[in-house]
Amino acid sequence: MSEAPDLTIELFELLTKIDNRLTVIEARTDRIENIETALGQLTRKVDTMKSDIIELKTKTTDLEKNADFISNKYEELRGTPPTDNRKSQKRARHGSEARIIGARRRSS
Repeated sequence: MSEAPDLTIELFELLTKIDNRLTVIEARTDRIENIETALGQLTRKVDTMKSDIIELKTKTTDLEKNADFISNKYEELRGTPPTDNRKSQKRARHGSEARIIGARRRSS
């Protein structure tokens, strides 16, 4: 009869080990699920940012086209041939700087 209590003790110890391992597995599963949730949230944020970037690039391109169109129309109305927008911007910027410097000299 001494074998029955030994077998019961061994069975209890084995069940305890299994229970401990299951607890560890459940904790790891919970962590994995939390990580998956966080990754899903990050993925949605990245997708939103990508959409925002595409929208901004489109708006920027449209604004650049409008600026070129307006610059060319301005040049046409002024009577000079249309040029690349960057050149006309540079020319306009240098012209305004010269006017500012001239105004400062006159006021001194």
